[in-house]
Amino acid sequence: MRVQDVLADMLRKTSSDYAFWLGKTAPEGFEWIPGDPDKTKARTLKDQVAECASINRSFTAVFKGDAPSEPPVLADMEEAQAELVASGAAFGDVLATVPDEALEKAFAFPFGELTGLQMAKIAIRNLNYHAGVVNCYQLMLGDDQFHMPPSA
Repeated sequence: MRVQDVLADMLRKTSSDYAFWLGKTAPEGFEWIPGDPDKTKARTLKDQVAECASINRSFTAVFKGDAPSEPPVLADMEEAQAELVASGAAFGDVLATVPDEALEKAFAFPFGELTGLQMAKIAIRNLNYHAGVVNCYQLMLGDDQFHMPPSA
């Protein structure tokens, strides 16, 4: 098994798990911000999902030699879940096909260069981080249940 296959599987599963946990959030939690919206830097789950899906889609485009797309506009939680799964699958599918050299290749971004391996690791870490934020928001909204994703 190649490292690309492991990373691709992690991207797909992490995106799907994040979507699962998002779906366990109370509907009012999707656009909720903890604290005073005028005084906090916190973002809605809707905004955080758009960020993660955008990173997945952007890195997919970079590997394919295409221009990154604009972040998705998500109407509701179901659309957000679908976009998480689809963007993770798309990135995973592309990553599984790249040659070893693509993981070492440096790709130019406005903020500097990232290797293919760095892009995959950043996407996975970002998904894991924001999945944890979902759990934190759920707790603040009164949900103290442990939700086990099907992929566990």
